[in-house]
Amino acid sequence: MEHPATYDIGDGFALAEAESEEFARFHAVYRADPFLRDEAELYKLFCDGAPCRWILLNGRRVGGMLAGGGVMGQFFLIPPFEQKAEALRRVSLFLHRQDSGRLFAHGVTMEELDDYFPVGFRLTAAVQADLAEEEPDYSWQFMRVMVRPTQEMPESACAATLRPPRKSDASRIAALLEAAYGGGDPMRQSGDSFRQDVVQYFLQEDRAMREASSLATADGKLLGACLVVRWEGTPLVFDIAVDPQARSGGIARAMLSRALTTLCHGGEKRLRLFVECGNPAESLYHAMGFLAGPKMTSMTLR
Repeated sequence: MEHPATYDIGDGFALAEAESEEFARFHAVYRADPFLRDEAELYKLFCDGAPCRWILLNGRRVGGMLAGGGVMGQFFLIPPFEQKAEALRRVSLFLHRQDSGRLFAHGVTMEELDDYFPVGFRLTAAVQADLAEEEPDYSWQFMRVMVRPTQEMPESACAATLRPPRKSDASRIAALLEAAYGGGDPMRQSGDSFRQDVVQYFLQEDRAMREASSLATADGKLLGACLVVRWEGTPLVFDIAVDPQARSGGIARAMLSRALTTLCHGGEKRLRLFVECGNPAESLYHAMGFLAGPKMTSMTLR
């Protein structure tokens, strides 16, 4: 039997390759997943080639994480071991050297920030601002996943007709997204960014996700769009937007209700979405029964 690769990272600590199924069992117990994935989803994710690693101290397993290609995440410890700061420092500096001085940490929760800052990690927004010589904008840095079981929902009244999107709608959808988000989305600062996202949406061949998506139209005008894709095997709201002139008219609620009903009829169990913390839309999602996950962010060590 081939032994898993093990890497000495100093002072008795080591990183060792982990078998996916066992890693998934330990992760499900010792780390609350900020993406609100269940054990079965995590198992499939890890078995699809995720770089699972055990953290060892003097040959004894004391924690685990995903680590590879300049990216790390899903860090957890196994009781009674409690030296989190030292384990994180050792692992981070080793990975940082391995990837020529760059390391990205994803899914860092608010509670973990004080563990990462002493190692030298910074919020990704601050690093990007330094490179652009601009003042950092942290307002978008904290995100959360929200999730809800699918269910046949009562029809939600709005002054628009809902239908699935067609490829011929692509340019109108991109224009709607740009009008709805404009300069308020730091990840998409140009019309090209919105157009590229719409192109990506239409590249999916999943008919069930296309049927769960909606365009809201009235008098020939596009007022709303809710685009659903399959992410990690589960439906995800890829984008949702309402024309600024048509907000507070129940369009977003109607599109999400249609998505939940359509997915339920198709045998899908859950619907997820990402939202910036503090976005007014959070209150709508909460009112519709979506469970909020913990705040999380991304960090960079350079």
